[in-house]
Order: sequence, then C-alpha cells, then structure tokens
Amino acid sequence: MRRRAVRRLRIIERGMKTVDQSVSVCPYIDRADLRCANRLTVLNLRETFQFCFGQPQSCAVYCQICLEESRRNAAVAIAQTA
Repeated sequence: MRRRAVRRLRIIERGMKTVDQSVSVCPYIDRADLRCANRLTVLNLRETFQFCFGQPQSCAVYCQICLEESRRNAAVAIAQTA
C-alpha cells in the first residue's frame, strides 16, 4: 500500500513540474463544465495533467467546446448583420 502512495505522489510531482514549465493550459478548466468532471478527479490526475495542463488541443471535450463557441460566435455575427 505504501508503495502505491509513493508512486502516486511521484506522478503528481511530475505533473506539477509540467505545469511550472509554462505549458498550455485549457482555457475552459475553470468554467465548471460537467463534461470535464470525469477527468478532473484525483483518480484521473495523469489525464488531467496530460490534457488540461499539457495538450488541451488533444482533448475531445476541448475540441467540442471550441466548436460550440465558434458556432455561437457565427450565429451572433449573422444576427448582428441582419
């Protein structure tokens, strides 16, 4: 049991070093989107650091939110010109 705790701590430490190196951080991380809830847990810390604090462009949820925002912005632009 103690070995697992040490291993998890090392994973967390490596992830924190990644964040400190000014990597790409997901701009949607603090919007409390329910689609992100599964990834933002202690059990999925590795995925959290990989996608949310590393390569958000590789995340399916990030891509979906970007697409939704693009569509919303296009609809607003069309409405303003009408």
